[in-house]
Amino acid sequence: ETHEGQRFLLKRGVPQPVPIPEERAHFKLVVVGGADDIRYDIEVIRAAFCSTLDCPDGQFPKPELGSFEAAQARLCREENCTEQDIEQCCATAAACSSLRECPKGKHLRPDAASIWCGSASCNKEDDGDACCGVPMPCTEAEGICGKARGLRKDADQFFCYGPECGERDVETCCAKRATCED
Repeated sequence: ETHEGQRFLLKRGVPQPVPIPEERAHFKLVVVGGADDIRYDIEVIRAAFCSTLDCPDGQFPKPELGSFEAAQARLCREENCTEQDIEQCCATAAACSSLRECPKGKHLRPDAASIWCGSASCNKEDDGDACCGVPMPCTEAEGICGKARGLRKDADQFFCYGPECGERDVETCCAKRATCED
């Protein structure tokens, strides 16, 4: 029996389709049989699909399942998805640092451990642009060498580790400056 007084009978226990309203609705399930009827209050909602949830950084939407029976596995708990649905709807993404190969001419970004791929594993076709960058040439790295060093003479043939030169590129890009004693 619905909150509006509509009744739907299950003839001989065979389930019958019951129209589910768009809004949250309350039904009473009455089990008739035996000495006393048993009444259950039931609240029915149209749960939101997981696809409406924005997964947090480091996670991605779980793939859609093909079977109708599995549809429940991709529904949120309420009409709108919330943080409580993240475990149900999202999976942990791989960090770019797990990418084995960058597209040609690019190198893994130095901050790859804090950049997320679009799925549980990284691949250069889908994640190469996010995970990899064009390396900065050593010729643009003058500031990293310090006072005792300068850019090596053949700096135009070397590249920094990532899209920006930093401390880790000193050995690659810099050479010890000559002194008056040399």
